[in-house]
Amino acid sequence: MHFEWMKSRLSFRGVFAKNASTKARRRNHSRMAATAEVLETRRVLSAATVTPDVVPETIINDDAFDEMVSGDFSGDGTRELFFWNRQTGANRFVDPETGNFFTNTIDPRQINGGVFESVTVGNFLTTTPEESEMFFWDPVSGSNRTVVAPDLSVTSRDGAVVFDNLVATNLINGNDFSTIVAGDFRTDAADLDELFFWDPSSGQNRFVTFSGSSSGSASFSTNVINPAAINGNDFTIATAGNFDGAAVDELFFLNNGTGRNRMVLLNDNSLSVFAVETNLVAPNALNGNVYSTVITSDFDGDLDSDIFLWDPQSGQNRLLSATPGQPPTFQVETNCVNRAEIDRVFDEVTLIDGATINADGLFFWDASEGTNTKADFTTAP
Repeated sequence: MHFEWMKSRLSFRGVFAKNASTKARRRNHSRMAATAEVLETRRVLSAATVTPDVVPETIINDDAFDEMVSGDFSGDGTRELFFWNRQTGANRFVDPETGNFFTNTIDPRQINGGVFESVTVGNFLTTTPEESEMFFWDPVSGSNRTVVAPDLSVTSRDGAVVFDNLVATNLINGNDFSTIVAGDFRTDAADLDELFFWDPSSGQNRFVTFSGSSSGSASFSTNVINPAAINGNDFTIATAGNFDGAAVDELFFLNNGTGRNRMVLLNDNSLSVFAVETNLVAPNALNGNVYSTVITSDFDGDLDSDIFLWDPQSGQNRLLSATPGQPPTFQVETNCVNRAEIDRVFDEVTLIDGATINADGLFFWDASEGTNTKADFTTAP
């Protein structure tokens, strides 16, 4: 989940790749269909609507936090923001709609000391079927913690619930993997998310499937994707989303130097590869090490995932709008967000609820000043 000045520790995310879990918006298509079904007209704007300071700067400034993710932590169908300091463990949930915030609902001692390199958001437990959980991970020791947020919609809140090592540490330790991506990679009754671990050099990869219970052990499948298809540092970034309209998510791999890209489509009914597609997006649209940040969600409100690429220094950005099919196709749109609005100011970006019910927007944030901006790609009905 960033570029050089974002701290080198984040290289495990393949520069900076985030993906969104958008279960409520998914179509339940089967891969048996060979053609795309488009149910809605795309509503992407040629220029995104930008709204500054949607969150009070004073509650997220002074470098009190250095990490940011978002998710439906309350299970109410809307996204909250989560800010975290890896060293101190200080953390804060923020409701961007109301400006309400909740500080250290996770005991800072559980997530401090720089132990965990990353936090990844997904729905991993059946006990909270509509809520997002957070997965904290150390790629050296394999130590991991799964955190269930308290109900942020009530004023009297218990602390967050923390589960240690729901994934056996020996499955994800020793720096065997440098990249982690969450997604819905297999069909199951509980509709839970899985984790994908990957090493861009060796191509070694592992899917981890949660039992759904805080007392159960996670299972795993190794090298479901042939390592030769994703090794040799041919690809440096991985993200996931539902691009083709089928029942499970796909993985999109990118080398932002060469622009080379590859999509791995998975079978609906088993954790296995359905197809591997190369350069669905023309490499010259993505090359030159221009875009160091990649984030995936449904930005145009058509119920399928799209990919946003951004260079924080120049503000250059590209939106890859997916049209479902097997394989999907992408329309490339350049600088939908005004470059001047998002250059040389912001450290990070995450997802935020968009202007329409089916679409996500983007939340840009500067950790020092607390400056923040929201970008919407769709217009309210």
